[in-house]
Amino acid sequence: MFYCSYAAGLGVMADGVVTQTENNSYSYSYRKQIRIIGTITLIFICGLGAKYETKMKDVMFVIMVAAFTNFITGSIMGPSTEAEEARGFIGYSSNDPNKAIPKGTILAIIICSISYAGVAIICAATVTRAATGIVEDLNNGTNLNCTINECNYGLYYDYQAMALVYAFGPLNYVGCFAAAMSSALSYFVSCPALLEVITADKLYPYWMVGFWGKGYGPSKKPFRAFAFTFVLAMAFVLIAELDIIALLNSNLFLATFALMNFSTFHVSLIKPIGWRPTFKYYNTWLSLLTGILSIACMMLISLPTAMITIAIVLFFYLVVLYRSPVYGGESQ
Repeated sequence: MFYCSYAAGLGVMADGVVTQTENNSYSYSYRKQIRIIGTITLIFICGLGAKYETKMKDVMFVIMVAAFTNFITGSIMGPSTEAEEARGFIGYSSNDPNKAIPKGTILAIIICSISYAGVAIICAATVTRAATGIVEDLNNGTNLNCTINECNYGLYYDYQAMALVYAFGPLNYVGCFAAAMSSALSYFVSCPALLEVITADKLYPYWMVGFWGKGYGPSKKPFRAFAFTFVLAMAFVLIAELDIIALLNSNLFLATFALMNFSTFHVSLIKPIGWRPTFKYYNTWLSLLTGILSIACMMLISLPTAMITIAIVLFFYLVVLYRSPVYGGESQ
């Protein structure tokens, strides 16, 4: 599941590059553009491989810091044109201090805690949920009225809403590209390594997993694993709808978190000889709670997808259980 999560993440990052730079209407031609550019991006990532991963990630980190600084600056400056305001970017200023003061206070606390949550809160505080994007509607005060007008902008509709907040808009695309490429490189290098480890442990039959983890050359490079990762990531890219890929990716990661926590809870409960947790704040029941919450989140996101994911997890577990039923073995 961890491998599938990384492969799905690779697809999300490849498609995310396109979504940030193109129109957000999901027409056939738009999905075609996503598939083409996403495929080119994925091939570029595969071409870099592990050799240039560290160097590229260092460069991307510098770009991301510059882009994030630009984003914070733009949110403070507010909208610079009527067109930006018509699309829903209103800035921090408000005529109602009862709304502005609590929003600013909460915003300051969250930004100091978590950067990603800070970005989300900044967008929520400065960009409206929906807007028409028409300057004439802004002038007559109806640009936020979606009952009589068609709204195609705002946080709910516009994937490029963050570009409005940036002090220098183009830097948004550079930052998004840097973040996506950095994560995608990590995923692409990690996926084959995971397959290689699973193959070495012989948890699954050779025809199911072992075939893909075979190494070649003096360094035992798992070229088949790289090829399989490319094909699987390409399958996610060709879906060409970021919301669907993100849903699948979230479910796979949540399933991974649930498995890790349930496994930790189980081992902690039976206390085998080799189990000696050293983390000071570890708690057996916290692992169980976190596992339950992960499953609950999966079902809240999408019940059908959660059921399918759980069925796949159960299948792989039964395969391991059938092949290693011994107490203290891999199935435990």
